[in-house]
Amino acid sequence: MKDIKLTLKALRVLYGLTQAQAAKLIGVSEDTWFNYENAKTFPNTNKLKAISTVFDINIDSIIFKKNVRLKRTTKS
Repeated sequence: MKDIKLTLKALRVLYGLTQAQAAKLIGVSEDTWFNYENAKTFPNTNKLKAISTVFDINIDSIIFKKNVRLKRTTKS
């Protein structure tokens, strides 16, 4: 499950967010997000749902890196 740290960091960077911004979007502290990205702690079910919604990615893809398709829409 340590791969989740790579997925979370990749999503955050793709969306151009700081750790503080990503944390705020899913409702956790910046320290908690830092711990997720560094595999010190793991998001609970509610936070996985929030991450899934914010970054438009399937929960299975977050956890297992299955068919990770990072969808980022750009504004014209």
